[in-house]
Amino acid sequence: MEHLRGVAAELKIYDLREQIMFPNYWENLDEEGEYKFTNKQEKSAKEMLDSLVFWAGKMKEARKDLF
Repeated sequence: MEHLRGVAAELKIYDLREQIMFPNYWENLDEEGEYKFTNKQEKSAKEMLDSLVFWAGKMKEARKDLF
């Protein structure tokens, strides 16, 4: 993963450090096979999406200056 961050930087792609982990995902499947997120996963997803929205807005502004 760390190697890919360097590659992304060379391509002028901003990478988000937040991530959601799904260890042993099968343990969180209910009777219908639906995945039930843990509180930690929901918190991680919210942090990641908040960061994505923030940086998408900042990058939109920056692209205006480039083009």
